[in-house]
Amino acid sequence: MKKPYNPPIELVDAINLEVNRQMEDRIRIYEQKILPALKKNHIIFYQSRNVEPFHHDFVIRLLPGRDFPLPATCAGVQGQGHLFSAR
Repeated sequence: MKKPYNPPIELVDAINLEVNRQMEDRIRIYEQKILPALKKNHIIFYQSRNVEPFHHDFVIRLLPGRDFPLPATCAGVQGQGHLFSAR
């Protein structure tokens, strides 16, 4: 059986709807599950350059000579003196 012809604009619209749905799911999971779980385990995950002075000083002392801000792939573990980095 031959599929009905769908104009390209309909295909683009369908793709756009699916992408938006997936992005909304991703954001919801990130904000409602991942960030609260990190916070519960005392993991600080900064998403901006506005870093608390305590954390800034901690990172500078722990990683002398590193540029600040650190890449987004770094997460500090508050109170444990560890830093996990992609480097």
